Amino acid sequence: MLASLRRKASRADAAILEALREQCSGFVAEEEEGEEAEEKEGGAGEGDEENIKAKKPTPRTVGASLAAAARAAASLSLRVSDVGAKAAASEALVDDICRDVRALDAAKKNLTRGIAALRRLGMLSAAVDQLEAASGAGDLGEAARLLAAVNELGDHFAPHAAAVPAVRELAARAAALRGSLARAALREFELWPVAEVDGASGRGQPEAPLLARLRDAGALADAAGREARAAALEAVVSKELGVYRQIFYFSPSSSPAAAAAAAAAAGPTASPAPSASMTALERTERRFAWLRRRLRSRSELWAALPRAWRPDRALAAAFGAETARQLAAALSAQAEEAAAAAAAGSGRSGGGSSLSAGLSSQQREQGRVEALLLAVKASNDWEREMADAFGGPRAAGADELDFEAEGGPSVGRRGGRANDDTVSASEARARAEAAARARADAAGDGPSSSSTSAAAAAAAVPFKGMITSVFEPSLSLYVAAEERALAATAAALVRQEPWTLPGAAAAASAAASAGE
Repeated sequence: MLASLRRKASRADAAILEALREQCSGFVAEEEEGEEAEEKEGGAGEGDEENIKAKKPTPRTVGASLAAAARAAASLSLRVSDVGAKAAASEALVDDICRDVRALDAAKKNLTRGIAALRRLGMLSAAVDQLEAASGAGDLGEAARLLAAVNELGDHFAPHAAAVPAVRELAARAAALRGSLARAALREFELWPVAEVDGASGRGQPEAPLLARLRDAGALADAAGREARAAALEAVVSKELGVYRQIFYFSPSSSPAAAAAAAAAAGPTASPAPSASMTALERTERRFAWLRRRLRSRSELWAALPRAWRPDRALAAAFGAETARQLAAALSAQAEEAAAAAAAGSGRSGGGSSLSAGLSSQQREQGRVEALLLAVKASNDWEREMADAFGGPRAAGADELDFEAEGGPSVGRRGGRANDDTVSASEARARAEAAARARADAAGDGPSSSSTSAAAAAAAVPFKGMITSVFEPSLSLYVAAEERALAATAAALVRQEPWTLPGAAAAASAAASAGE
C-alpha cells in the first residue's frame, strides 16, 4: 500500500512538472518568434516595411494571448490544489497505517514476552521438581546446579510473586529446599579433614571422593545464599583453628603470684624455670611456621572450595586474631609475674641473698626482653608476608592470589608475588575476570552473589599491625632495659676514667724530684 501511494505521488509530481514545462515552452516560443521578427526587420529593405507592419501584434492578438495564459494558470492552480489534497489524504492514510503497525508491533512484543514468561515459568516448575528429586537422592553436585538455575529464574519472577499464586507457591517451595540444602551442605563440612599432610610422603592427603564431596558441598553452599556460605566458611576456619589451639593454646597453670612464690622458694641460686607466658612468647615463630606449612600442604582442600571465598586468607586472618589474643594474654600474665616476683624479692633480707636475688631477677628480665624482641620480629615478618601474599596495605589492589606451579598460594616465600612477566595472557585475563566478579559479588546481597560476609570481612582486615600492635604496651620493658644498660655502661666508663689532665702526672713527679 505504501508503494502504491508513493507511485501516485510520483505521477502527480510528474504531471505538475509537465504542465509547467508546457506553459514555459509556449512563452519561450513567443519570445523567440519576436526576436526573429526583429532580426528580419533589421535586415529587410524598404520594400518589406509593409510585411513587418502586418506582423506586429495588435491589441486584439495581445488580449487573446493574455486570456490564454490566464486560463492556463487557472488550470495549473486547480491541478496543484488537487495534488495537494491527494497528498494530504495520502499522509493521513500513512499515519493510520503507521499507527496500526505500531499497535501490531506492541502486541507482538507482549505476545513474545508472554510466551517467554510462560516458558520460564515452566522451566522454574521443572527445576524445582528436579531439585526436590536431587535433594531426596543426596546428589549435592546436581542439587547445586539446579539451585543456581532456580535462583536465576526466581529472580526474574520475584516482582510478581505477590500477584501470581503459581509464582508464590514455587518461591515458597524453593525457599524450603534452599534451607534444607544449606543444612545438608553444612553437615558435609563436618567431614573437613584436619590431619597434618606430609609433603614428602604424601601421607594425609585427602582422597578424591572426599574432595569431590567437599567441592559439591561448597558449590551448594555458594548457591544457597549468604548465610549458608558464611556458615560453611566459618566451619572450615573453626576446624583449622581447633588444631592450632590444641598445639599452641596458652593457659597458665597457676596464678602469677603463685609462680613468683615458687620461683622465690627455689632459691636465688636456682636457674629460673620458664613460665607458661615465657614459653608462649618463645614459640611465636613456631606458630607462624605452622600456618605457612598448613597453607602450603592443604592447597587441594582450598581449591575444592569456591575461589571467591578465599578460605586460605580467611584462615590467615582468623589465625592472626587468635594469635594476637593469646600473645596479649601471655604478655599480661608475664607482666603480673614480674610484678609479683619484684614484690617477693623485696621481702627477702640478707646481703648475699639480696645480691643473688638481684642477679636472678636480671636474668629473668633479660630473658623476657630477648623473647619479646624475637616475638616482635617474627610477628612483623609474618604480617609483611601475609600482606604480600593476600593483599593489604603493602599490596593494595591485589585482588587475586599468586599461585605456584603446584597450585598453592605463595605463602612462605620471601618477596611476595611472582614476576608478572611469566604470566600468560589467558591466565592474566582469567585473573582480571575473577577480580571483576569478586568486586561485583562483594556488592551483591542475593542468593546469586558469590561472596560471603565472613570472607568479605576477612578480606577487609589488614594484616599490618594485626599482631604487632599487642606488643606496644610491653615495649616499655625493652626501653627500660636499654636505659639501664646505657646507665650501667656510662657508670663503668666513669669509674674507668682517671680524671687527670694529660701531663699532670709527669709535672707532679718533676715537682717532687725538685723538692728532694
